Amino acid sequence: MYDKSKNYEILTRAIYQSILKSQGTEKIEVQHNQVIEGRSGVGHQIDVLWQFRIANIEHKVIVECKDYATTLTLGRVRDFFGVVHDIGNVSGIIVTKVGFQSGAVEFAEHYGINLKLLRKPSDADWAGRVKNINISIVLKGVDSSYENPLRLNLQIRNPQDKVRLDALEKSGLLAKLSPLDMKLLDSNGVATTEEFRYWIPGVVPVFELQVGGPYKHIIKQDGMFINYPRIDGKTERIELAAIEVEYYIKEFNSVETEVQGDDIVKAILKDYSTGKVEHVHRSGSEEA
Repeated sequence: MYDKSKNYEILTRAIYQSILKSQGTEKIEVQHNQVIEGRSGVGHQIDVLWQFRIANIEHKVIVECKDYATTLTLGRVRDFFGVVHDIGNVSGIIVTKVGFQSGAVEFAEHYGINLKLLRKPSDADWAGRVKNINISIVLKGVDSSYENPLRLNLQIRNPQDKVRLDALEKSGLLAKLSPLDMKLLDSNGVATTEEFRYWIPGVVPVFELQVGGPYKHIIKQDGMFINYPRIDGKTERIELAAIEVEYYIKEFNSVETEVQGDDIVKAILKDYSTGKVEHVHRSGSEEA
């Protein structure tokens, strides 16, 4: 029971620290399990506390945490009011899980004690909000199978280069090399891409297209080259105008999952009088 109550207090501290941070007052430290001496000389154990100074005046907020499975009685609220009155110059908040009895509510409202609900969200709290999210993920990519090969048409910028290549091919001086094995080179001959078989699938449109094909896409080039190898060990550097790609798209995998709101939201803080949600505390958020 002690550990359960302590965890509830720590959660309350974390929530109010998050609220202060969201309001730009993260430098104010929210403390847990503090003792404050009242004007009577009696020390009061405070579950959650934060304090700040404005216009050279000290302000304190103290929070009483009641992790109860039933509504809070007038007696509990009255006891807390005694602490607030004895300490003086403080604002008091009571947080609990279920609610407050009518006499307790009237007493708290008369003396300015704030009443809050802190608990896991109920079905009613999700009304008008998205609780569960269904996610369907389809992974698509360029097909490079035997049935649907990736084809490239390398468009040469200078006509004389095309004539030279044709002549070398007829004479048998050009080595056999698939365009897929080539790379883009800059003017200094430095490779700027992987081999086309690996680079092209990453630069052509995929996700916005349906599975199937064939699709065509042109990758324009400016100041980029390729090397055609010769059987004598030399190379012919050729400037490209564009790469025309013909390709197919296939589905690699499909994943469906559901994100449950109850798994994401750890607790909500609501004002008891207005029913307004003041904070949503998500799983994985700092708790201490």
